Amino acid sequence: MSFHSISAEYPLVGSSTNEDTKITANTDNDYLRNVCQILDSEPLQEAPIDINISKMIPVDIAPSLNWVHFDESPKKMKITNTGHSVILSAKWGQERPYITNSVLPGKYVFSQMHFHWGVNDMEGSEHTFDGRQYPGELHVVLFKSCYLTQESALKERDGVAILVYILNLQQAGNPMFQEVVRVLPAIAKAHTSAKITPVPLNNLITPFDVDYFIYKGSITTVNCVHPVSWIICRYPIGISSDQMDSFRFLLDNDDEIIKRNFRPMQPTNDRYIFHILPSTSKYATLLQKPLNDIGDKIMQIYRMHVLYDSYNEKKSEKSIIDKLNDHKIMRNMMGTI
Repeated sequence: MSFHSISAEYPLVGSSTNEDTKITANTDNDYLRNVCQILDSEPLQEAPIDINISKMIPVDIAPSLNWVHFDESPKKMKITNTGHSVILSAKWGQERPYITNSVLPGKYVFSQMHFHWGVNDMEGSEHTFDGRQYPGELHVVLFKSCYLTQESALKERDGVAILVYILNLQQAGNPMFQEVVRVLPAIAKAHTSAKITPVPLNNLITPFDVDYFIYKGSITTVNCVHPVSWIICRYPIGISSDQMDSFRFLLDNDDEIIKRNFRPMQPTNDRYIFHILPSTSKYATLLQKPLNDIGDKIMQIYRMHVLYDSYNEKKSEKSIIDKLNDHKIMRNMMGTI
């Protein structure tokens, strides 16, 4: 196991509550063990939270995250409308995909992935980044293999980890989501499923091995509190506005449109957020892809104008939605540029 080189003393600075926080250790393994102990002993506080790089503790020594079998196609794959979200699940042969070598000891195997969205392109993500909410959020749910099932793992403090990918607008549709979006009309009603062409998970998400965030935050279901380790990718996945719109026609258990399936923001308080193996810019929390074409640039400027109008004129939600719907006309205009 190879580790990044560090100094003799291992300082952890920059926590949200204690600028002098330090962890000392004689070996790399001791250092990682102390980080794990901090995560494991954190008081349970609800997720999601705002992610801000200025409030994180950098961890400069750790093994790179290892992704196994994410490049292998499953035997079967389907998507399901649960009445609350869209879940993608699959069946593999002998062993399903898993990650190892995170600051969490053990092997975490793939369970399912699901989506969060809102009523328009100005909301949808559960986590915010530097106070900004994004159109959507993709969660990849993993559970520790020693607990055998996700249900059993949810009862354990170290049982479940969720990989977080932010969905950010781009002009063109993302081919990664083409098959999922194509089948969404077939699962418009709650508790319906549809098979999709099996593809490796690498076709749907982008693996990362360094430069990610991790914190402990709980989720509550049916009066039960479940600890979760949240592992957050700094690079958003692009998605078009039309692709996001496809999720907004799905129905819940009451045959009503699923409007907002993201949870309310929670205070960060004094919890620890670690930045694992920082290797790029520390000035922005979420790293954006370059704007490669004029269409993306126009869309970004248009989004800024909508936010500005909303702030200064205190627009109603309906007026903002109407204004955002104009982007379809804009895209038609951009096709002629």
